[in-house]
Amino acid sequence: MTMKYSAIFTFCTAIVQNRIILREFQRPIVESPWRPGATDANRAVTRIGLVALSLCVFCSLLAEVSAVEESQPLLFANYYTWYHDGSHTARPWSGWTRKESEHNVRSLAEQRSGEPPRSSAAYPLAGLYDSADPEVAEWHVQLAQAAGIDAFLVDWWGTHVGRDKNIDKGILVAAEKHGFKFALLDERSQFHSDWQWYKQAAVQALARYKDSASYLRIDGRPVYYLYQVAANATLTPEKFVELKQHAEAKVGLNLSFASGQDDARLRNVRVAGNTFVCPSNVGLVAQRPYRDEDGVPDTRDIKIIDNVFHVGSAPAIRISGIQTLMSRGNTFKQNGISVEDASRFAVISECIDTMVEH
Repeated sequence: MTMKYSAIFTFCTAIVQNRIILREFQRPIVESPWRPGATDANRAVTRIGLVALSLCVFCSLLAEVSAVEESQPLLFANYYTWYHDGSHTARPWSGWTRKESEHNVRSLAEQRSGEPPRSSAAYPLAGLYDSADPEVAEWHVQLAQAAGIDAFLVDWWGTHVGRDKNIDKGILVAAEKHGFKFALLDERSQFHSDWQWYKQAAVQALARYKDSASYLRIDGRPVYYLYQVAANATLTPEKFVELKQHAEAKVGLNLSFASGQDDARLRNVRVAGNTFVCPSNVGLVAQRPYRDEDGVPDTRDIKIIDNVFHVGSAPAIRISGIQTLMSRGNTFKQNGISVEDASRFAVISECIDTMVEH
């Protein structure tokens, strides 16, 4: 079990030198009734070409302060929604061909009837598809799930040439339908000329998608991937901290419930800077913790700091059996008004070495 709410966002910053947009991998049994040449839905597919997917493995993200049971590394794939088929009125074949392709010997040799010479060395099994096609996106999701991929990192350029609409019509619909995770991969963090504009643009992007049931979260925090080029990175450590603080302040986090669960072996847990909305039930609970073979509670070093609890009549915090508990700087509000005597909203019992300041 991992429990951490000390910050709102997990930012993944990638330092890259070249974008690779094609990988081939082998997986058995993938069904697609419309795949070109498919005649048997149960036939094994042994060669899957996914144009616009680049595989990247992220090791488990390290929490600053967590109660952690070792987890497996997560497997993510970059996902690009730059593509249109020939039926698109404004940008036919967008992403599949470039001006240079008209003079490329290999592109011309492999050009198919009714299609332009393509700029990719491989040809997708679905044909030159449209990223806004929900059927295609659904197939991509099913391929990813069959391959053991945990989430797509979806390339984000905002409203540029309508790519946000491709996401909304395609991969967003497919991910939510199949319970698959995605997060934004924001290339604008590298390619912008106005830092103040970008800070606001990043907040708008995250606010737009973070509440989707399919948006990727790690330790309860939405993931936001910041694209950078190693040779000319524009996101300095100082700017990263500024961006993170700005996004946290603007987007906010609304937790309705967080639990340590029964028999949880919690150690070094910090719950800080969050907003709990709990008008009719407990917002934060850790009871009946793990006990060692002698029956002694073995849950320790818990900090509950600077949170806001919007309460009704029920206790907002209910904790027992913790060794070394700190609770300070928390605000309790009823109907938007701070409560002067908050003791009745925090029920803390059977704890050792406790410091509570409300």
